[in-house]
Amino acid sequence: MSLIERLYAEQDERYLEKVWNKFIFLSPNFSYLRMDFVKRSLSERDMRFPLAAFRFVLFSDESDIEVNENMRRCINRGIKAINILTNKYIEGSNIFKLEEISKPLNLFEFINNAYENWERGTKGVRRINPELRALAYASTRALELGYRVGTIDASPEVQNSIINFDQNIDRLEQLIGFRNPEECESSWPNGPTTKWNTNVSVKVYSKDKFKPMPARLKYLEDNHPKYSSILMKIYSGMEYPSEIRDYTGVEIVVEDDISRDELINYFRRETSPGLTFEGFKDTTNGSKLTTTSSSNFGVKKFFLRVPGKLSLPLEHGAGKIVYGRNPVEIQILTLEDAKKRDSIPEISHFEYKRRQFMKIFPALFPKKIYEQLIRNI
Repeated sequence: MSLIERLYAEQDERYLEKVWNKFIFLSPNFSYLRMDFVKRSLSERDMRFPLAAFRFVLFSDESDIEVNENMRRCINRGIKAINILTNKYIEGSNIFKLEEISKPLNLFEFINNAYENWERGTKGVRRINPELRALAYASTRALELGYRVGTIDASPEVQNSIINFDQNIDRLEQLIGFRNPEECESSWPNGPTTKWNTNVSVKVYSKDKFKPMPARLKYLEDNHPKYSSILMKIYSGMEYPSEIRDYTGVEIVVEDDISRDELINYFRRETSPGLTFEGFKDTTNGSKLTTTSSSNFGVKKFFLRVPGKLSLPLEHGAGKIVYGRNPVEIQILTLEDAKKRDSIPEISHFEYKRRQFMKIFPALFPKKIYEQLIRNI
């Protein structure tokens, strides 16, 4: 099977049409460069374009030089994130390595240069010039990645997940009431080594003797921003950063299905006046969480809005103290679920992420742009 066939054989045309409509900079038809407003701004040499818009939405009160430099940095962070993904999941990834911007950026000239490459690669010759079209596409994709990284950094949902992380986890740990950890033997390599008593009379199992409930921040890894995971989430689910709820997530492993249902009923009684959960999903019947998940992985998950005191009390509503409710994704697995995830390659975290990336790959590297270039190698 050729590289083209491996990369694009299963691309979802309906998904691609939707993602290119929502994230217009990624369109292989150059929908952005075709806009009358863009063409007019370029022909009139309006140097405020698109500087003013990026300043307003991302870098208010900053100078032209600062806006251009901040966008260059955002673009490079996005490019690094995509390069990490291609290096990890694509054989021969050097073909798709994106080049960072090393010199000072002028947004107007950057777009004007993309427009000229697109025109010369599409209209100015009798046949399409794939190299020039690829250069034009690299520029519009860079704008998309930079813009998206900027909106991630500026998202209140991301910022709140960091600010409230410790408080959120403390509240959940108090709610469940972890206590009296005991060593236990795992039935598979690298399985749980500690079990904890809880307020629910069910045992919770963990691989970490100090952390009964592993928790993670999607935005940070080793205290550094991790854009690759969020960008995949954005493009695979076609969600803007403000629409993503699982910036904070926790995992709870219990003994069996009975214990899981007891814990879920406890959450329902203690946290949900209406006795329902936000975004509840159950894959224990063989269904999938997403199109890139495995049907062999059973889990029950939902969101809790964990209350946290706002730093500035506001005088309205029921009282002077106001609480912000922060979404936390709760995933509850049985020991058998956890064993399958650790033991079966198809449902490993690596394979899930690989499938997710292969879904978005044609959106970031469209066959229409790259097919001829790959065949010429």
